[in-house]
Amino acid sequence: MGYFSDLNIEYENDREQLSSNCQIDTANKNYEQSVQSKPVGQSNSIEATSDADKKTQAAEQNEEVKRKSHEEAEEKRKAEWEEQIKAKEEAEWEKAISVNNDILIEASVKRLGEDYERFTRRNMKQCVTEYVQTKCYEDLNFAKYVLHPRKNLINCFKYINRKAKSYLDEEMKINDEKPINGIYGGDVPDDLCYRWAEDYFLNMDIEEDKDKGEKIIISKPHLATSNQRAKKKAKQEKKSSKLNEVKVNEEQLTLFGGTI
Repeated sequence: MGYFSDLNIEYENDREQLSSNCQIDTANKNYEQSVQSKPVGQSNSIEATSDADKKTQAAEQNEEVKRKSHEEAEEKRKAEWEEQIKAKEEAEWEKAISVNNDILIEASVKRLGEDYERFTRRNMKQCVTEYVQTKCYEDLNFAKYVLHPRKNLINCFKYINRKAKSYLDEEMKINDEKPINGIYGGDVPDDLCYRWAEDYFLNMDIEEDKDKGEKIIISKPHLATSNQRAKKKAKQEKKSSKLNEVKVNEEQLTLFGGTI
């Protein structure tokens, strides 16, 4: 009995070992089949996505290069335009002052007189006009500045009025006074007005000289290509779609008490 029992035990062990090996072989075959079938598609998908990302990045980099090139070209065009305007003014000024001293002084005084005739109120304006005309006789260099294309007596008085308003505002603060019905009266010393008139003609960077109606060059915006605009729109729509999905999921979670 013992001998047959031992044979029986060995036989049973062999059967269990064979069954175990068969199961392992089956599992290995299933795994190999899954590896051969599933990851190939995933790998192709990953490679396709990677290629698409690379193309998108390349397109975006190309668009960025085009945008920078466009902006540089616009800056250059604007600088050239401003240089042309400046050169034109300089040429007009050079022509106006390239005469003998007597003609130069006569032209500057005449120009101031023509501007003065356009005014209707002539009290302080008359005094300032006479002052700058006299200054032209006394200072040849000042007479040259009067003939600059941007300079004129009209803007000179606009400048004086602006400076006078600031002067009176400061005086109100010092005296702790407030305007009555929005009006504050005060006196501005004559000498100060004359000094402002001189400052106006000698300063080439006065706000009143900037012609608001003058043709200016405006930089053109860089426009992306139609493909880039379409991709940008598609990306925005995809982002919006994802946000909507998140919103719907949140509503479902709330509705079902935290579980979908």
